[in-house]
Amino acid sequence: LPRGLEDAFIALAKRVTMEFYPRLQGNPDYTSIASEAQAARLRRYVDEARARGATIHPLHDEPAPTGSRQLVPLALTGVSEDLQLMQQEIFGPLLPVVGYQRFEEAIDYVNRHPRPLALYLFSRDRARIDRVLRENGTVAFTPDGPRGPRRQLKPGFLAAERRDVNGLPLNPHARRYPREFIQTGLSAIDGMNALVR
Repeated sequence: LPRGLEDAFIALAKRVTMEFYPRLQGNPDYTSIASEAQAARLRRYVDEARARGATIHPLHDEPAPTGSRQLVPLALTGVSEDLQLMQQEIFGPLLPVVGYQRFEEAIDYVNRHPRPLALYLFSRDRARIDRVLRENGTVAFTPDGPRGPRRQLKPGFLAAERRDVNGLPLNPHARRYPREFIQTGLSAIDGMNALVR
């Protein structure tokens, strides 16, 4: 995320989260962590980050009841690379936010680390999209372009595709997302694009 936009991004992320999930606990559309052991692991990541000076930003107004495996989504800023949160796979509603001054810093950051399971680029800038696909070759989810990672699957559904370093699809069975999920995401992308301009 471009440095200086953290607060605006977090406010936007919270707004979108609240729109998607007006309530969390007991909501069948909001998932739980698979086991108490995994939920405890995520709580330890947050505790370590807080103890080391990171700022924790709840992305929902509803507090998590003690012992629940439906964790409140959190954004974390001021994270250092040596935190477990930054070293391990997360598989939960935790979003470390790392800022960059120049876009090249973001690409270099990804390339300096072990290949991520996914990389989500929120952009409508074709040159930037192509560059990330070419230089990072992992997953990119964007709203535009015939060669972009979005394509129509069937009425009401769109796909996010995994692509190789040449921009070619890796998975012919891309995950399907309901149109309202994509439209809310695109609204958030447009909001972020307005912030970056």
